[in-house]
Amino acid sequence: MKKLLLALVLVSMMGLAEEEWVNGYCWAYAISNGKAEIVPGSHGVKGAVPASAGKSGADVHASSSASTGQTDSPSTPRNVIYIPSVLGGSPVTRIGDSAFCNCAWMKDDVVIPDSVTSIGQSAFDSCCEMMSVAIPSSVTEIGVNAFFACRKLEKIYVEKGDAARIKTMLRGVNVNALTFEEEKNDEASV
Repeated sequence: MKKLLLALVLVSMMGLAEEEWVNGYCWAYAISNGKAEIVPGSHGVKGAVPASAGKSGADVHASSSASTGQTDSPSTPRNVIYIPSVLGGSPVTRIGDSAFCNCAWMKDDVVIPDSVTSIGQSAFDSCCEMMSVAIPSSVTEIGVNAFFACRKLEKIYVEKGDAARIKTMLRGVNVNALTFEEEKNDEASV
């Protein structure tokens, strides 16, 4: 009985993972101290929403020509996934360890909101279809292997003057094989 009670107390302190659908995607998260962390869970796609279909201000902190679906091949528009800045009414400040590990639906271009300050270990490990990611200047920590085995990852968008700082935080990835594109404005974009 004491073990069960202790387990219930620990679970309530940690916060249970919840899910929320935003722009056609399911996001698993936990809230602690008024801040949301994206955690491993049943992330997935209910029905992909084309990037050009519009985005709400709460969910988007980036913009670009890629968001119109333009690519080198007009017959295959690229998908832009905007990680929400708010889940469960709380700001998303961390992408947790292994949050998107092996997520086949995490493809093409990914935009991390400026509410995020930390990207956990192996957060995007083996997201084999991810081609680019926009990392805002608010990120102060990137865990080991955060982008390990992202075979198609070619480009990382960062804010102007931020490329060297981001490169030093990337461990477990060949930064020399990546292109770092610095944006002139305050928002990194894909």
